[in-house]
Amino acid sequence: MQEKSRAIRVLHTSDWHLGRALHEHSRDDEFDAFLSWMLRTVDEQRIDVLLIAGDIFDTSNPPYSAQQRYYEFCTKLSRTCCKHAVITSGNHDSTTFIDVPAQILSLLNIHVIGQARFGIGKKGVPGDEVVVIRDDAGEDMLIVAAVPYLQDGDVRTVQAGEDIRSGEQKMVDGVTEHYRRVAEACEEIRAGRAIPVIAMGHLYASGGKLSEGERVTYVGSLGGVGASVFGETFDYVALGHLHVPQTVGGCETVRYSGAPLAMGFGEAGQQKSACMIEFAGKKPTISLLDIPAFRNMANVRGDKKEIESQLIPLVKSPDDIYIAVTYTGEEKIDNVMWMVNEMLDKLYTLYRADGHRNIYCLNTQIVRPDSGKESANPMEIRNESLEDFNETEVFERLLDANKIDESEREALLDCYRELLVKVNQHS
Repeated sequence: MQEKSRAIRVLHTSDWHLGRALHEHSRDDEFDAFLSWMLRTVDEQRIDVLLIAGDIFDTSNPPYSAQQRYYEFCTKLSRTCCKHAVITSGNHDSTTFIDVPAQILSLLNIHVIGQARFGIGKKGVPGDEVVVIRDDAGEDMLIVAAVPYLQDGDVRTVQAGEDIRSGEQKMVDGVTEHYRRVAEACEEIRAGRAIPVIAMGHLYASGGKLSEGERVTYVGSLGGVGASVFGETFDYVALGHLHVPQTVGGCETVRYSGAPLAMGFGEAGQQKSACMIEFAGKKPTISLLDIPAFRNMANVRGDKKEIESQLIPLVKSPDDIYIAVTYTGEEKIDNVMWMVNEMLDKLYTLYRADGHRNIYCLNTQIVRPDSGKESANPMEIRNESLEDFNETEVFERLLDANKIDESEREALLDCYRELLVKVNQHS
């Protein structure tokens, strides 16, 4: 039975991106290590409720291995001290794929919401997105507004001749109204009792810090959404989408947990974490639990001499490591990968006694400085293949190549993302 005197402990995480590869290299061992860490942490920290705020998978049609990890984790979670989990979709997930096993997972007290339950063209009501968590005695102990990734069509209608600015404002207004209505449903259930209420969401909030190379990938521009969108009802807001752990607008109770793994070299060296929220009544106490790095990654940048100097400590390390190399020297280099391999051969010979392991150079590029200016020209990419990029990144490269103005760029990206969502929904 739930101890009445003990506070409720909630663990907030998001953006697992199961199935993601790193430049065609499998990350299965990292995902296994992370999921094992998560299960241990749930027990060690005596977590009552686990929240996963979207992007469980990296694609709408995840590989079998990713699906297997997800369901095995759900099964193992049910054997821990954690009594409930709430999982919502993200923009990388297929809402249908997330929703299909919802009834089966509910038998394990895992509550899943893939697509919005109410809104434009939907028959549901705001209460359909509310999950009430009860203790072993059947008493309400936590209310969760499990708002999934909201697609453009869920919250606004498009009118002929509508300009971009008007469309963006309608999107923000629609999201605000969605949270207002679900907040009302939560308040009806709370009925004045000192029960904490949490909101979940997967979106981009204004001022959010992006990882190096990470772009806003929300369908529809939501750069204007701030902490005020969530109103006064929610005692904590658990967000997903951005990979850097952070608060929104300086509000300590509105947070992104960030991704648990470095999703690319732009996040190399970034401390990953999960948010633990402890409620005594409605008051939350928030702490961050550092997630260990399950794979060493490094960005190496400079001319020949600088690159070699940065490789020396990596060669001396006893651990395997993935690296990305950016060459910025003046000397003409036809193939950065060959240059790096020659350096590694030399350094391996010099430091053979130090018990080094493997260094995998997965990505290389050349940046040519613009003469007379401190800033660099657009990157000249070498040694890359189409498989290194997802669909959005390919389109962004096309926009870069055609020097599309920033004022037009976001509108084109929004249209492209909407098309991707529709294609994924019908694939």
